[in-house]
This record gives sequence, structure tokens and C-alpha cells, in this order.
Amino acid sequence: MKKGINPNGLVLWESQRIVAILTGLKRPSRNDKTGKLMQIFIFYKHELPSKAIKSGNDKAVCGDCKRRPINAKQHGVNPCYVLLWRGPDDVWKCWERGGYARWNKETSIFNGNLVRFGAYGDPAYIPQDVVWSIAKASKGHTGYTHQWADAMYFGYRKLFKASVDTEQEREKAKALGWSTFRARGKDENLLKGEGVCPASEEAGFRAKCESCMACDGRGRDKAIIEHR
Repeated sequence: MKKGINPNGLVLWESQRIVAILTGLKRPSRNDKTGKLMQIFIFYKHELPSKAIKSGNDKAVCGDCKRRPINAKQHGVNPCYVLLWRGPDDVWKCWERGGYARWNKETSIFNGNLVRFGAYGDPAYIPQDVVWSIAKASKGHTGYTHQWADAMYFGYRKLFKASVDTEQEREKAKALGWSTFRARGKDENLLKGEGVCPASEEAGFRAKCESCMACDGRGRDKAIIEHR
């Protein structure tokens, strides 16, 4: 292997503005909530993630998500819970210095493994053919998108859950054929057809994503009290 190449990750796909990076090839994720899922990050290529959320360039990988830090206050919601300095920044830095090899499209690396699409960034910005090839080869996957209202992304309905923030958004997403994951206020009740995320504080952390895997676009609708 080329000197300086990090064997724990690969560049899965990139465009002029976006890069998708897989980690977890050699070392499992230390994320207590998800468990040992391979992680896929989607980054704006031209700026450190923790800087992009301030400049607004994170829009390239998060779209108009109301939980982008630059948007959250005006929408009256908590900003995105991802702590960029705790991992995403390091992954981006490794990529920026040429530290990851390119994926050769060999899907056997996903056989028997669980995959999390969107450890950071919206996975609907990864081309469908790339997502499907990984999802079909893996043991299971999770993923959420805020792009569910745009017809351009309807092809991801069997892959990801629609990430919604209100009852009205959930109703609209359901009408469009999506399974949903809703962030709700602490005083809001579950809606008909929703279940509590078992990896949440309110559920007593009774399970990790690796043992649930309901957030693959087909499982039961889930909801969680919004958190940071």
C-alpha cells in the first residue's frame, strides 16, 4: 500500500464539490449509539467541515436542512448534533492530504457488514447506483435524507428514511411514499405508526443501531426527542 495511505478508509465517490468517504475498514466505529457500523461521510471538498458550517458552504452536502447551524435559530430547532471536531474534521483532513485510496468498486468489502450512510452530510447526494451497490452487498444499512420533498430524490425512498421535524412534514413525506424518522419536542407525543428510537435516551438506550437497523427506508417509522 502506498506510504501515507490510511487503510481504514476509502474515497467512494466524488464530484467537483462533494466527496463521499467510507471509514471502518480496519477499525470499527466507536460511536456508542450506532455500534460497529461502517461510516460514510459526505463532505464539501473545498473547506474544513467545521468552517463550512459557518461560511454556509455546508449547503452543498446538507441542502436546505433546517438543522444546519446557520439555519437552526430562525427555524426554532436545535442545530445538527454532529460534533464536527470529534471525527468528521479529521476524516476530511486525511482525505485532503491524499490519505485515502479510491474504491475500486469491489463490493465484497461490505459483505457481512452494516453500513451507516450519512455519518455527516446527506446521503441522497451520493448517486443512486453507488448507494444501491453498497446497500445490496451489505448485511444492512441506515440512512436519512432531508431531500425527501424533491422529486429528484424519490428514487431513494427504499434506501433512506425521510428526516422530518413536524407532524405536517411527516404527513407530507408519508403521502410521497417515504418511511419517516421524526425529531420531536420533549412534550410532543408519538404519532400513530411511530415507534421510539431504541438507541435514544428516552428509550433507555436499550439497543444500538447495529441491533435495530430499522432506519433503512423500509422499517417502521421512528421518532426521537430532539437532542444536541
